[in-house]
Amino acid sequence: MNILIVFVLFLASCGTAKHATKTTEESSPPRQAQLLKMEERIAMSTKDLEDEKQPPVDREAEKEKKERLPAEPPPIEEPEEKPGEEPAEEQLRETEAAPQPGEDIMESQKPPADRKLQTEAAADHYLNMLTLEQKIGQRFIAHIEGREFSEKTACLIRENYVAGIILYPWNADFPDQVKKLTSSIQDAALENAPPLPLLICADQEGGRVNAFKFDEMTRFPSPYYWAQYGDPLFVESAAYVICREISELGLNMNLAPVLDVYSEPDKTIIGDRSMGADPVAVGAFGLSYLKGAERAGIISVVKHFPGHGSTTTDSHRDLPVVEASSEDLFENDFKPFRIVIENGADALMTSHVVYSDIDPDYPATLSIRILRDILRGQLGFQGVIISDGISMGALSKHFDLAETLKRSFAAGVDLILVHSKYDLEELTRIVVDLHEKGEISEEEINEGVKRVLSLKIKYGLLSPL
Repeated sequence: MNILIVFVLFLASCGTAKHATKTTEESSPPRQAQLLKMEERIAMSTKDLEDEKQPPVDREAEKEKKERLPAEPPPIEEPEEKPGEEPAEEQLRETEAAPQPGEDIMESQKPPADRKLQTEAAADHYLNMLTLEQKIGQRFIAHIEGREFSEKTACLIRENYVAGIILYPWNADFPDQVKKLTSSIQDAALENAPPLPLLICADQEGGRVNAFKFDEMTRFPSPYYWAQYGDPLFVESAAYVICREISELGLNMNLAPVLDVYSEPDKTIIGDRSMGADPVAVGAFGLSYLKGAERAGIISVVKHFPGHGSTTTDSHRDLPVVEASSEDLFENDFKPFRIVIENGADALMTSHVVYSDIDPDYPATLSIRILRDILRGQLGFQGVIISDGISMGALSKHFDLAETLKRSFAAGVDLILVHSKYDLEELTRIVVDLHEKGEISEEEINEGVKRVLSLKIKYGLLSPL
């Protein structure tokens, strides 16, 4: 695909259409036209009814009323514009149109209070329909084997009641095959009682990290190079194209963007996956990414909180330790996440990194201090917290599986990513056992399920009732 053509088409659409929160409405002009016609008919019918209710007009009384009114005030003189100077109205419009780093450009996308209450009520309704085992299943995103929908995958959905599935390159052969796979996954979920559609996600960051590398899909450079343009619209456009393409494959979530602060476009664990070394700029570009992804109907997951850029140790292999002071971390690594949280980010992925000045004993994924006290408490994040893969060396080499699960629930992780290695049936048994021993409370189980259900409702996977 010619990336230039895609951008021209996208930018043209930006200039002719107002951004809407409901992305499904944007993608269905016929439906929009029907709604407009319906509204016009309702408005005309209402006007006719109101006209019928109005008493006959007394022309003489109207004439006397007009004569008693004071004379019209003199017209307001418009200020003269100097040659070469833009009209003040145009200047104001341009100023308002240009988002500044960290600006609240997603404020309009926040749900109104009544919609939030409706979502909470619906989430409670679905929560009350679930058994304990089903609730536990809704706390996991699982991997699957192969490229075809198998009985093992069906069992994972039917018996383990997972919240979502993650797809990798080994699950993908060509676009139609992926569409068939994702469709079969959702069909199986809808046969459950109650039927809860799944989150289907992948790592489609652009650059070197892509689950899907089909010839039919647009190839972007790494996000580090997007940021070099210094143009929020470029980032928004790239996010829109990437997310629109995976949406076509049947996905509804992307594990991106990377908001880790890093200064060099190298091939270390973060490297060119980062959008740069300036935390405010990275946060602003993160907002642009979220905007483009939401236009495409995809849930974005910002990562890896509270920042993986301060270490080059690969957490897939071992446990990184960052010894920076908490003041430095808040001023740099935390800042991009704070910016997107303040502007309505819905989902966030944790890092398996120890920040010794904050919590010397546990990595962020397992840290009550980092996730409950700082992320939830100080930064006010109310969205879904997703762990990085729990079979990565950072956790599997230093914590046994039961401790990892127990600490994840205690710290407030809502979705645990089982990206390889572990069997979900075994994980469910461990959580049930910890619950029976009183080491994981039902309240801890329910709080995460409710957030997951609320996210599914917000993005149209579940009805708000």
